[in-house]
Amino acid sequence: MIIQAVAIGCGLVWGCDKLYRKFFGDTLIKSEEPNNIEDVENSTLNHNHQTTTSSLQNSTSQQMSIVQSIKEKREKTEAEIEVDYYLKLSVGATLLAIAGPIFLFPPAGLAGAALTLYTAIPMFKIAGDNIFRKKRIKKIEVLDSISVVVAIAGGYYTVTALSTAAYYGAQKLKLKTEYRAKK
Repeated sequence: MIIQAVAIGCGLVWGCDKLYRKFFGDTLIKSEEPNNIEDVENSTLNHNHQTTTSSLQNSTSQQMSIVQSIKEKREKTEAEIEVDYYLKLSVGATLLAIAGPIFLFPPAGLAGAALTLYTAIPMFKIAGDNIFRKKRIKKIEVLDSISVVVAIAGGYYTVTALSTAAYYGAQKLKLKTEYRAKK
């Protein structure tokens, strides 16, 4: 029974990873707006040849607003992409962990636990780095890693999955705050 649940969990993790990479890849979803200022300038030049003087002022103001919106847009950093990926997986793990007891299907809870352990791998890496290489226990990841292992061992799959989702939600909030502070 446990081997089957672990196999299902591993299959779900592998499938989620494949779907995420298929749909999102390593880049962001392309938008329909111009990607850079050169595209806007080229469209401005082409549009200016076809318009009159009165409509030129109107189109220029519209195009300047597009240029401003492009300047304000930013690419997500590698850390933001990684946090978004693990946040989505941890929410999926939470849903699986909740579905197990509700639908009386224990393998779903175990699959949620396996997915939670997968999403906790970055926490384990940071905790291991802090304990063994930096010789300090000041990061929250150390406490989170210990709590994930103890809660999974105790059978508290839903609480553990929810705590990893909260951890990645907090990481996303932290990255957005850091970006806005630099701005």
